[in-house]
Amino acid sequence: MIDIDFTHPPFSLLDDAERERVLGGLDIAYYGRDDVILDAGQSGEFVFVIHKGEVAELDPAEGPAGGRIGHYTGGDLFGAISVINGQSRYRFVAEEESLCYLMPHTLFLSLCENNAAFSDYFHQRLISKTRLLAERRAEGGVTLAGFMLARVNECMREPLKVGSTTCIRDAVLTLRDKGADSLLVETPDGPGMLTKTDLLEALVLEG
Repeated sequence: MIDIDFTHPPFSLLDDAERERVLGGLDIAYYGRDDVILDAGQSGEFVFVIHKGEVAELDPAEGPAGGRIGHYTGGDLFGAISVINGQSRYRFVAEEESLCYLMPHTLFLSLCENNAAFSDYFHQRLISKTRLLAERRAEGGVTLAGFMLARVNECMREPLKVGSTTCIRDAVLTLRDKGADSLLVETPDGPGMLTKTDLLEALVLEG
């Protein structure tokens, strides 16, 4: 039986019909300890959702063992960016015996095409991952060869817009539900940007 948590993003962004498509389209695969699930340069055929186990994301450009740049456990997913880009830039290895659900790339791309919020979630992750790896590279943690250079058009997405009368609670819920870090606030004087940090400071400093 397929056991997917539909209460948290990205799957909470799907409607009932789309969730049924997910449940009907997944397969399951077993991986032993140290098995390479997805290798660098390999085409992105599946999005993987971990049912049980742990998976490490490694950068082969940092040596035979590969620099560790990510860690995934039960409920996490990986491989979506590889599908979006066409191939994987990194190696994903099972750190222990693992069971993963496999979502075919055709199903994933179809969901993205028909559900803007679902698509935005993964493009936001692409932006965040690019930023984090850039910070690591600046600190000497990632080589230039292994750095994920995302194209500008891959990082672009439509902004999340709210009105100036939107309450803080609704703004926070919008950010959470869409998996975003900022909102575009439309006011009579023109648009403005509202970030998670702005909301946190408002709550702490102004109550």
